[in-house]
Amino acid sequence: MIGVTSLWREANDAVRYGFSHWRDFKSRASRKIYWQWVLIFINIEVMMFMISSFSSIYVQDVIELTSRIFYFITCIPLLSIQIRRLHDINRSGWWYLISLIPIIGWIIVIYWTILKGDKAPNKYGPPFINSL
Repeated sequence: MIGVTSLWREANDAVRYGFSHWRDFKSRASRKIYWQWVLIFINIEVMMFMISSFSSIYVQDVIELTSRIFYFITCIPLLSIQIRRLHDINRSGWWYLISLIPIIGWIIVIYWTILKGDKAPNKYGPPFINSL
């Protein structure tokens, strides 16, 4: 059984990894790192939405501003890790543009991010080694 401390440490490592590699659009990212980053991102957004839903107008404005700042700070690291995740399955990062097609594009990208990465080196480099 995984302890709360271990989960917290892994989440912290995933966030640090995402922000420290925000300029890396050429290498690979593992499925685990990718999903940790995405789930943390989604959880923060859900928490902000829930706080905003049960708050006064003033607090809703503050949460909306906070949400916009959060998006601004995380949009490039999120794009970077999504592209590196596609590289891990030997697909070009340009394939991420397929997510612009509503529903079908999203399903395809989610499917690709669930796939196991190549165990051998591919044209984007060696397999991701968790060195967090």
